[in-house]
Amino acid sequence: MVSKRILLAICLLVFVVMVASSWFTSPALAANAKYLVLASHTPEECLNVLDDVKEKGTKLLSKFDWGCMTGDHTGYLVIEAKDEEAVKGMLPSSMQGARIVKLNKFTAGQIKSFHEKK
Repeated sequence: MVSKRILLAICLLVFVVMVASSWFTSPALAANAKYLVLASHTPEECLNVLDDVKEKGTKLLSKFDWGCMTGDHTGYLVIEAKDEEAVKGMLPSSMQGARIVKLNKFTAGQIKSFHEKK
Protein backbone atom coordinates (compact mmCIF):
# COMPACT_ATOMS: atom_id res chain seq x y z
CA MET A 1 0.00 0.00 0.00
CA VAL A 2 1.25 3.49 -0.92
CA SER A 3 1.91 5.73 2.04
CA LYS A 4 0.21 9.09 2.34
CA ARG A 5 3.57 10.90 2.00
CA ILE A 6 4.38 9.21 -1.30
CA LEU A 7 0.89 9.88 -2.63
CA LEU A 8 1.13 13.52 -1.56
CA ALA A 9 4.56 13.85 -3.20
CA ILE A 10 3.24 12.40 -6.46
CA CYS A 11 0.24 14.75 -6.43
CA LEU A 12 2.50 17.72 -5.74
CA LEU A 13 4.83 16.72 -8.58
CA VAL A 14 1.92 16.40 -11.03
CA PHE A 15 0.64 19.82 -9.97
CA VAL A 16 4.06 21.44 -10.43
CA VAL A 17 4.43 19.90 -13.89
CA MET A 18 0.97 21.13 -14.91
CA VAL A 19 1.64 24.67 -13.69
CA ALA A 20 5.09 24.78 -15.30
CA SER A 21 3.82 23.54 -18.66
CA SER A 22 1.01 26.10 -18.72
CA TRP A 23 3.48 28.82 -17.74
CA PHE A 24 5.84 27.97 -20.60
CA THR A 25 3.01 27.89 -23.15
CA SER A 26 1.49 31.17 -21.98
CA PRO A 27 1.03 33.70 -24.83
CA ALA A 28 2.80 36.30 -22.71
CA LEU A 29 5.89 34.10 -22.72
CA ALA A 30 5.66 33.02 -26.33
CA ALA A 31 8.90 32.39 -28.17
CA ASN A 32 10.58 35.21 -30.00
CA ALA A 33 10.10 35.53 -33.73
CA LYS A 34 12.96 34.83 -36.11
CA TYR A 35 14.26 37.62 -38.35
CA LEU A 36 16.64 37.83 -41.31
CA VAL A 37 18.74 40.98 -41.46
CA LEU A 38 20.30 42.01 -44.78
CA ALA A 39 22.70 44.88 -44.17
CA SER A 40 24.18 46.10 -47.46
CA HIS A 41 27.01 48.59 -47.61
CA THR A 42 29.50 49.88 -50.14
CA PRO A 43 33.11 48.70 -50.39
CA GLU A 44 34.13 52.08 -49.00
CA GLU A 45 31.87 51.65 -45.94
CA CYS A 46 32.90 48.04 -45.35
CA LEU A 47 35.60 48.42 -42.70
CA ASN A 48 33.56 50.99 -40.74
CA VAL A 49 30.52 48.67 -40.72
CA LEU A 50 32.67 45.77 -39.52
CA ASP A 51 34.13 47.97 -36.78
CA ASP A 52 30.65 49.11 -35.74
CA VAL A 53 29.39 45.54 -35.41
CA LYS A 54 32.53 44.55 -33.50
CA GLU A 55 31.94 47.43 -31.09
CA LYS A 56 28.41 46.10 -30.39
CA GLY A 57 30.13 42.95 -29.11
CA THR A 58 31.77 39.77 -30.30
CA LYS A 59 28.54 37.84 -29.68
CA LEU A 60 26.72 39.87 -32.36
CA LEU A 61 29.76 39.79 -34.64
CA SER A 62 29.89 35.99 -34.45
CA LYS A 63 26.26 35.72 -35.60
CA PHE A 64 26.80 37.65 -38.83
CA ASP A 65 27.83 36.08 -42.14
CA TRP A 66 29.40 38.37 -44.68
CA GLY A 67 29.60 38.37 -48.47
CA CYS A 68 32.26 41.07 -48.58
CA MET A 69 35.16 38.81 -49.59
CA THR A 70 33.33 37.91 -52.80
CA GLY A 71 32.27 41.48 -53.62
CA ASP A 72 28.77 41.16 -52.11
CA HIS A 73 29.06 43.83 -49.43
CA THR A 74 26.19 42.58 -47.29
CA GLY A 75 26.00 41.31 -43.74
CA TYR A 76 23.53 38.46 -43.24
CA LEU A 77 22.10 37.73 -39.83
CA VAL A 78 19.37 35.37 -38.62
CA ILE A 79 18.32 36.27 -35.09
CA GLU A 80 15.43 35.80 -32.68
CA ALA A 81 13.84 38.86 -31.15
CA LYS A 82 10.58 40.13 -29.69
CA ASP A 83 9.85 42.37 -32.68
CA GLU A 84 11.44 44.34 -35.49
CA GLU A 85 12.19 47.27 -33.18
CA ALA A 86 14.17 44.95 -30.91
CA VAL A 87 16.20 43.80 -33.91
CA LYS A 88 16.92 47.42 -34.89
CA GLY A 89 18.07 48.07 -31.34
CA MET A 90 20.66 45.30 -31.62
CA LEU A 91 22.23 46.78 -34.74
CA PRO A 92 24.83 49.55 -34.87
CA SER A 93 23.74 52.92 -36.21
CA SER A 94 25.53 52.28 -39.50
CA MET A 95 23.03 49.43 -40.14
CA GLN A 96 19.80 51.25 -39.32
CA GLY A 97 18.82 51.10 -43.00
CA ALA A 98 19.16 47.31 -43.07
CA ARG A 99 16.36 45.22 -44.50
CA ILE A 100 14.69 43.19 -41.73
CA VAL A 101 12.44 40.29 -42.72
CA LYS A 102 10.31 38.35 -40.24
CA LEU A 103 10.64 34.64 -41.04
CA ASN A 104 8.23 31.78 -40.55
CA LYS A 105 7.94 28.11 -41.41
CA PHE A 106 5.05 26.35 -43.12
CA THR A 107 3.74 22.90 -42.38
CA ALA A 108 2.55 20.51 -45.07
CA GLY A 109 -0.98 20.97 -43.70
CA GLN A 110 -0.81 24.74 -44.07
CA ILE A 111 0.35 24.44 -47.67
CA LYS A 112 -2.50 22.04 -48.39
CA SER A 113 -5.00 24.49 -46.89
CA PHE A 114 -3.55 27.33 -49.04
CA HIS A 115 -4.30 25.24 -52.15
CA GLU A 116 -7.81 24.48 -50.91
CA LYS A 117 -8.54 28.21 -50.45
CA LYS A 118 -7.54 29.06 -54.05
